[in-house]
Amino acid sequence: AKVFLFGYSGGARMAWRLACDPEISNLLDGVSMAAGLLPTSLQNDFDEDEKFIAEAESSSCRVDQLPPSVVVLHGDLDTTTNVEFANQSIEWVARSAGCELTGVRVIGNEILEEYSNCTNNDRRLILSYYRRVGGLHITPDKEQMQR
Repeated sequence: AKVFLFGYSGGARMAWRLACDPEISNLLDGVSMAAGLLPTSLQNDFDEDEKFIAEAESSSCRVDQLPPSVVVLHGDLDTTTNVEFANQSIEWVARSAGCELTGVRVIGNEILEEYSNCTNNDRRLILSYYRRVGGLHITPDKEQMQR
């Protein structure tokens, strides 16, 4: 059976926390967050050579063990969490996991950014960021997913 986790707002923060924990993330096939952010307390710092400086492994996000599918949904008019925090979360995960931006699709006022070829992830991570410009967060429908 496949196991997926979804969180909204505070639940999105919890979903990030669970996805970052290798004991739990190994049980997940995918995780999705809407109108939430990756808490800064889970983000590692980098030194000048872009190498991790983990304060305490147990309190840091293990991007090398994130589930294979991570989907983030956000709208730039969301009042739950400012879109800049969602953007920073995506940028941090993509950089930390060594992902490349491999695709950008624009469908009306919706933008999908897809990151893959992640060199610091053992589970072939695909990070997808759906963002609605001028609107609230969205859940893409089947037709949008197939475009």
